[in-house]
Order: sequence, then C-alpha cells, then structure tokens
Amino acid sequence: MWRFLWRAAALCTALGVSAQAAEECGFPRAAEFGSLRLAQVTVARAMFTTAGGAPLPGRPYVVQGDLVIQGPSQGGRRCTLWLPLPGAPTDETRGFLRDTQVRPVPAGPLTGRWTAGRPDLFIEIRPGGQVSGQALRFLPSGSANVGEMQGGLTLRGATWVYRSAGCEVTMRPLGPWLLVADDWLQKPDDRRCGGVGVSFSGWYRREP
Repeated sequence: MWRFLWRAAALCTALGVSAQAAEECGFPRAAEFGSLRLAQVTVARAMFTTAGGAPLPGRPYVVQGDLVIQGPSQGGRRCTLWLPLPGAPTDETRGFLRDTQVRPVPAGPLTGRWTAGRPDLFIEIRPGGQVSGQALRFLPSGSANVGEMQGGLTLRGATWVYRSAGCEVTMRPLGPWLLVADDWLQKPDDRRCGGVGVSFSGWYRREP
C-alpha cells in the first residue's frame, strides 16, 4: 500500500478527501516507484473512490484521455494519482479507479529538463544518463541551503538512481512527470544531499 508522505494530508484536506482515503492512497516511497505505471482514462468520466469503492467527499473525477499514475491492482482497483499539467488547477487528486476505466500506456523517455514549479528546483537529464540538478531552501536570514546533483544515473529495475557521497536520489519518469525521492524523506536532518531542509523529493514536469 502506498504510504502517506509529503503534502498529502494538506492536499487531501483541501480537496475534501477523508483521512481514511488519504491513508489508503498516499504518495509512494522510492522503493515503490518500480511498481507504478502510467495509464490513460478510457471512459467519459471516472470517479475516484476508496479502496472499497465508496465515493469520496466532493466526488473528484478524471475524464477520458487524462493521464494518471497508478500502483498495483488491488481487488480490481488501483491507487491512482492525477497530477496537474500546465494550465490546469495546481492541486493533486488521488483515490482509487477501477482497472476497467483505464489502459496502460508507455512511460516515455527519461531525458529532458524537469522542473518542480520553481526555477531553483530542477533536474536535467541528458542522453547516456548524465544528470545535473539543483534544489534550494531559502532561510529567514536571506541565505539559502543548496543541494546539487552532477554525475551519472544507474538503472535499478524500472527506476533510475543517482548516488554520490552518501546522497541517493531515486527517479521514475512517467509520461510528462518525473517522480523523485531522496534521503531527506527518511532523514530530514541529513546534509548528504545538501543543507538542512534541502530536498529534491516531489514530482516534476517535463519542460517543452
């Protein structure tokens, strides 16, 4: 089961999603990236539900042609994450969809420049698995803690991993998105991927 991480609680509250539904279908950990898939909605409207099929408060839904990220099938349903594309609302939407409402599609290429909505948080991946990236955390004093990546990626199953000087960052490209998790999730005070509070973790969009 996907675990409940990062901003999931705040996002689900904003969307009117119950705490139970959020715990059932949270953002995946790095170890779970390999079990994810990209899928496309094939029905006119697919309503998000709990794992048992109960409607979610607010009755969130996706429409035919939408791309979603999904975990393994559980009783004919999959934990599903819809992430916004440029021009769409900025909130994530999550819940369960039936297997019959979607079809799997290819994950797409890894290369490109990926951004997380801020110019100071980006990852660029070039042919041959060479990666560079930057993450900043601005401090009240006006200074900033900096995290950087520069080097090669190693394929580990369906995921790509960057390792340097004890810093480990896991990536999974899924269509227009790149999911990223680093050591900060388990060790928020660890400086190996940058200064305190610096993290590459989250989801990124591919730049045009």
